[in-house]
Amino acid sequence: MVNFRGFFLPKEKNSNDDRADSEGDSESDNDDFENPDYRDIIQITSGIYQSYTPSKIRCVAERLQELEETQWASCFEGTSLRSWNYRRQSFETNVVDLLGNLRNSRAAVKSTVKLLSRFGNVSLPPPTGKAFMVPELTKVVHRLLPRHVNTLFSSTSLKVLQNIQQALQSEPWILGYQTVLQEKFGISGCEVKLSAYMNCDLLDSMPVVKRDALYIYNALCKLIHKYGHTFVPLWQLKRGNWYNAPFTPGAYRVTNWEESLTYLREINAVKTAGGAFNNGCPVFLPHIRGYEQTIVRGICKIMKKRPWVSGMEIDEKAFGGDEDQVKAAHLMTTSPVVVLSGRGGCGKTHVVSTVLSKALELKRSQVSEEQCNMKHECTTTEISQSYSDDSQTFPQDSPRPLTASSCSSVPESPQKKNNFSQDVEMTDPCGDAVLLTAPTGRAASILGKRTGLQSYTLHSVIFSYLRWLKEVKNGENHSAWKFSEVKLLVCDESSLISVKPFSTLINILMKKASLQQIILLGDKNQLPSIEPGNFLSDVYHALESHGCSIILRTNHRAESELIVDNAKRISHRELPLFPHDPKRGFLSICYESRQTSDGNASDDMAVTQVVRDLLANKISTVMLPDPQQSQFIAFRRRDCLNINELCAQHYNQHSIKDSKGKLDFQIGDKVCVRKNIVCFDAYTEEEVKFCNGEIFFIKEVVEEEDNRNKKTTYFALDDGEKIVKVDMKMLKKAKLSHAWARTIHTYQGSEIDTVVYVLGSPIYQDWQHVYTAVTRGVRQVIVVNDPNHLKKAVTVNEPFQRKTKLREFLVKDLELPCVSEESDPETDSTNCAENDDVFHSQSLGQRMLSFCISSSQYHPNCWE
Repeated sequence: MVNFRGFFLPKEKNSNDDRADSEGDSESDNDDFENPDYRDIIQITSGIYQSYTPSKIRCVAERLQELEETQWASCFEGTSLRSWNYRRQSFETNVVDLLGNLRNSRAAVKSTVKLLSRFGNVSLPPPTGKAFMVPELTKVVHRLLPRHVNTLFSSTSLKVLQNIQQALQSEPWILGYQTVLQEKFGISGCEVKLSAYMNCDLLDSMPVVKRDALYIYNALCKLIHKYGHTFVPLWQLKRGNWYNAPFTPGAYRVTNWEESLTYLREINAVKTAGGAFNNGCPVFLPHIRGYEQTIVRGICKIMKKRPWVSGMEIDEKAFGGDEDQVKAAHLMTTSPVVVLSGRGGCGKTHVVSTVLSKALELKRSQVSEEQCNMKHECTTTEISQSYSDDSQTFPQDSPRPLTASSCSSVPESPQKKNNFSQDVEMTDPCGDAVLLTAPTGRAASILGKRTGLQSYTLHSVIFSYLRWLKEVKNGENHSAWKFSEVKLLVCDESSLISVKPFSTLINILMKKASLQQIILLGDKNQLPSIEPGNFLSDVYHALESHGCSIILRTNHRAESELIVDNAKRISHRELPLFPHDPKRGFLSICYESRQTSDGNASDDMAVTQVVRDLLANKISTVMLPDPQQSQFIAFRRRDCLNINELCAQHYNQHSIKDSKGKLDFQIGDKVCVRKNIVCFDAYTEEEVKFCNGEIFFIKEVVEEEDNRNKKTTYFALDDGEKIVKVDMKMLKKAKLSHAWARTIHTYQGSEIDTVVYVLGSPIYQDWQHVYTAVTRGVRQVIVVNDPNHLKKAVTVNEPFQRKTKLREFLVKDLELPCVSEESDPETDSTNCAENDDVFHSQSLGQRMLSFCISSSQYHPNCWE
């Protein structure tokens, strides 16, 4: 017999694990781990094995069973007890005494019974006990939901697990829809994938309509998340390639389109516009359509409000004669929703910081005057009240006692005098009214440095609200939300923002704050977010006809004049100019791709050789600056890994991975964190916040040993402004990785003096990728390319047009005389904030909120 007590659910992943710092790990790697003994557990649940409990508990159970089976046919002989005579003499045995003894011993009996009832659960932890109570679900859950087994059994009640097991036996197809799991079982953040059904041999036994519905739903989700659409026309969804590999585990043909789509609409998993299923009707996921509708309603309501930055004069001299900046500044004072678009160096942040500093100065002076007036009125009232009281107490001709209210020579109490100023400092209504945000931690930190105000990521604001809401419900917090006084929202790098976080943020601020104005900053020509939607471009074009959008065209960086000119050429689908003078700051290093045996072009060997020559300064026309002032950028992760390996060998003579396949970090390495986290600085003994995308250089590796002979490794990280000393275990949680080379998407929103853009293969790149890459450079851009590949990416390849509805809905609703408060009937269940999956962070989704609360974050990301 085998005892599996405590072995079903996997333990938390140890930070010292050999694979803990592997670059290929994802945030959900902890959930991917499965116990290797699950086959034995399945055999236990099937009755092949029998588990046993420790001997003491088994002994107690056997004794209790013997007591229950004992026949009490006779009574004990009292004379055999030593104390019989004494008790007989001292107590009179009557009914009253017996009842009194029963009453006194009732509490002790209850506690004993309660203690005995726990014996059966001592040997099995609650999650494992639940697993044995639902054997049919336990057999397949590790394959159906491989990333959520631990949380499923630890956070879900036994009754819900039994309902899931019953659904698995009667209608397993409903587990493949996230909306059904949320509505029927209260579980969010997961669904059974098509490949999981196939691995469990559940697809063949399903009705044809239900199986077709799963394939249609899988194809729609793949299309939306792969290409960034928010809806897909039915004719495109019917293409056969979406039902073959790699989109599906095997080839399949959908035969019941109307019946399957009708079923998907009934369970609210998929929606279509209109009643008829014609080839042109849009098919969409309800929650994504709800994000777009929420943004439209929020913007339309704000458009009818008075801007928070209003009633002030603009000093045009502060903008150096730039007409676009002057227009943008005036627009900020007249329009409640403003979109400022432009390339880096055009002064978007300068306009915002200049206008905000003036507005805050005026509003603070107004508040000070009002507070002074209030204080004067309060003082006058006290004097009048005091005089009235004295007049009633003392005769008119008699001398009054000397008091602070009646004699100006007596100073006011310092404590009383400072109370008012302390209240003003504690609550700054002007400073709290402005909220600066950005989609990434790096972009938020840059915005905060340039404006001189506190900045946050969008996710940190959202999760701070979730944390506050949970504390209020639990009675742990009775104060107002941190951002409840926000009236102006500023979002930088808006091209990186997707519809989901912005819809959640604007929904919260509209309901829990007093939002009056929104200012969006970004470059509409840059790549959109990798998530569904085309937020900045849609909002810009929708507000353009209302005069609320403006492009800043003038470059204010003299050292990057050619970079800006070439960026403009690239945006017009024209090849950039590469002058022979390296001082102009835009250079090209050409190579020729090699043809492989299958006829495709391969540039791996050529890129490797060019990077080696560039690092060794063997190219006469190019002088690469040190890593603190330069950055490699590539489209493919494979190219980034290759370049990081070459840089590690060149600068520090080591490989990025050791013999065990673990990431190897040494002194001098250029590294970055890929997750927002709060760490402890051993130098200052204070908390420090690391933002996703921040780049550091390892200055020192220190190994310390405490009194218990426990060794701890610390990294001294330098970001150019400060040096922090952080435990290596915390850096592993922050997903530390080498950063000599970054992908275009991960480096978007950052800037550096010199950018080396390795073009690579042009198959999946277009002019937007090239545009985004070259605009990361401030002084110099070096393009490593095959000329044919560059020409194809800029002039031939068409940018992939995302299918979205945000622009159409916003244009239509802005033309209406008033904003309707009613929800779209097609997305009624997803338009409310309370029904958004962000707000219902329960069950499986609750672990993200719990982690943020325990680590003082708000997502990876919640900064205070």
